[in-house]
Amino acid sequence: MRQQKTRELHAYWSSRKTGPAAPRRRSLDPKDISRLLPDVFVLESVDGVWSFRLAGSGVCERHCMEMKGVPFREIWDPMDQPHVESAIGLVARDGHGCIITSNAVVREYAVEFETLFLPISEENGKIERIIGVQTGASRPWPIGATPIGPHSLMSVGILDGGREADVLAPRAAPADDGVTYRTVRHLRVFEGGLGA
Repeated sequence: MRQQKTRELHAYWSSRKTGPAAPRRRSLDPKDISRLLPDVFVLESVDGVWSFRLAGSGVCERHCMEMKGVPFREIWDPMDQPHVESAIGLVARDGHGCIITSNAVVREYAVEFETLFLPISEENGKIERIIGVQTGASRPWPIGATPIGPHSLMSVGILDGGREADVLAPRAAPADDGVTYRTVRHLRVFEGGLGA
């Protein structure tokens, strides 16, 4: 967790836990995290699809639209959607937090984001909602008039007992000419070398 808002939301969520289980939804109070609210979102599962139930003004501003009801996968590059959905599924199934780092482009700027996902349990213990925070790691960038492009996945880390373990390395994808590369931050790293 590199971003301050990520650490703050994780600390608040952890303080509301009772034992190893995710905190109950009623134990979270938005006024306790008012400073974070522009970048906070809540996802809910509707017919197996994780969609925005709520999204702070900063999240909506970055995408130039009201995010309520938008499936979370729609803000991701199509190649990364299965990986992101799988990570969110792990959060809901196992009750651990998850951190995803990504890149998104707005105009000519590549912006790195850190997104935290934390499970929220219902009274019956079932996890049907996830609270999160999405913070741009590189600033400034132009916002408002132009939505950011789809997020490209850089890494996924699962939080287990407060420690982070990487579960997905940067993706490899074919370049336009068929050469394989992987995305690292805003760069394309091509496999091979002089002898390839």
